[in-house]
Amino acid sequence: MKNLKNIFYLFLLLVTFISNGQISAEYLTCEMAENPLAVNTNQPRLSWQLVSKEFYATQIGYQILVSSSEEKLKNGEGDIWNSGRVNSEKNLQIIYSGTPLKSETKYFWKVKVWNQKGKASNWSKIASFRMSPSASDLNPVWIGAITKTNSHLPQKLPHRHFQQTEKRCFDQCFGFVVTQEYYASQTIFGKQRNQRSGSLHFRFRTL
Repeated sequence: MKNLKNIFYLFLLLVTFISNGQISAEYLTCEMAENPLAVNTNQPRLSWQLVSKEFYATQIGYQILVSSSEEKLKNGEGDIWNSGRVNSEKNLQIIYSGTPLKSETKYFWKVKVWNQKGKASNWSKIASFRMSPSASDLNPVWIGAITKTNSHLPQKLPHRHFQQTEKRCFDQCFGFVVTQEYYASQTIFGKQRNQRSGSLHFRFRTL
């Protein structure tokens, strides 16, 4: 009889633990990528995965904050977009609907969700995305070893001329490169620099 009581109490504890299981939003993505560096749409799509120890846990609502700085977001300020609570089970491809986004600007975002019992999760970890430069911002300059006319490349191919000083290193770098062969170190955007040539020479293959 005593054993039956113990089993009953253990069962109640298990049920209590399961019923209090917390749903959370994790693995945040923007345009199906984690922290992308070159988003080329003015209304990027945000997604997350739901994680819970509770059986049959579902989402009934969400709230998204997008901020211009990580510090503002940590303080709960969505100065770019605050969706407010949205009653929806959707957690994939949520279209951004806030202030117009600026090119070459990095934004930070997070989300919280509500489960089927109306209980809100904690805020997710902070994610980010960076907008790519617009065509008008690029101001392209031809830097190939051959002439642009002989390259047979599209006339409006986006590219940018840049220089790296001897002591400067880039934390982040992205670009659009059309090349067959390059004469430079693999760490060209780090501390190491090719001493043989101060520029890159491009040929015909797309990376």
